[in-house]
Amino acid sequence: MNNAAVWVPVPAVFYWGWLVPIFFGTGFGWRYHRDKVRLGNGIWFSLFFYSFLTMLAVTILGSNIHWLIIISGTLFVLLLLLIGLIFALQAFLLLWNAWIMWRHESHTLANMLTLYLGLAILILPFIGNRVSQYVPQPVSNFMAIFPNLVILYVGFWFYNYLTMLTIYQFNWPRLRQDYIIVLGAGLLDGNRVSPLLGQRIMRGLRFYQKQQRKTQHPAIMIFSGGQGGDETVPEGQAMLDYAIAHGLPASAGWAETKSKTTLQNMQFSKNVFGYFDIRFDFS
Repeated sequence: MNNAAVWVPVPAVFYWGWLVPIFFGTGFGWRYHRDKVRLGNGIWFSLFFYSFLTMLAVTILGSNIHWLIIISGTLFVLLLLLIGLIFALQAFLLLWNAWIMWRHESHTLANMLTLYLGLAILILPFIGNRVSQYVPQPVSNFMAIFPNLVILYVGFWFYNYLTMLTIYQFNWPRLRQDYIIVLGAGLLDGNRVSPLLGQRIMRGLRFYQKQQRKTQHPAIMIFSGGQGGDETVPEGQAMLDYAIAHGLPASAGWAETKSKTTLQNMQFSKNVFGYFDIRFDFS
């Protein structure tokens, strides 16, 4: 086979399509710079990523380079198969996450959300097909379409969440932080830090220790979490005790023990900032 046998002529006007991924990439970069944790950033990145792949494919096909077309085509097919596999297995991935949460966390409604979503994805189509046999045609059509729409919606946001989770792994804060906030989660047996919460605390503690080792910039770790109805101590206090037991100086930690929601975590932790600004000069 010669190169001409695989060449796909591409009109020059098609190369203006590179403006599309440039637009979405710029939009993603601007939004991510402003707020790195918004789920909407994942949509912008996906628009950039798939438009980029499309234009890359167009450019490679128009290059008339035989080996490059074969290798790129193979990698492109493998990528599509991987993404398709993630969508096909989303119910089992959700159930796997629920199993991990069941083993290592308290069995609250919020912690079991992935269990309910995974079961719903598996069961809804079956229920819809069974019930549709005994209802009028318009209702039957709705019963056939609705579960698929729910699965598509859950799958879309699940994929978007995984996208942002992957992107956020490349976020490396500067080692010049004045405060390091660790958000709370439910305690085991009302007073024990769970394994997953312990990992969260240790990640913050490792950042604190790395900053002290490399820049000696003073920082305060704030452990934010109130006391739930089934807890005997506030989450923030249990987290602080855990961190001190694992090497955090007592003078470098503070427990915020009033918050009940993530918004309150931020609001009440900000109040703690003012307290420390009086006691310490971080300028």
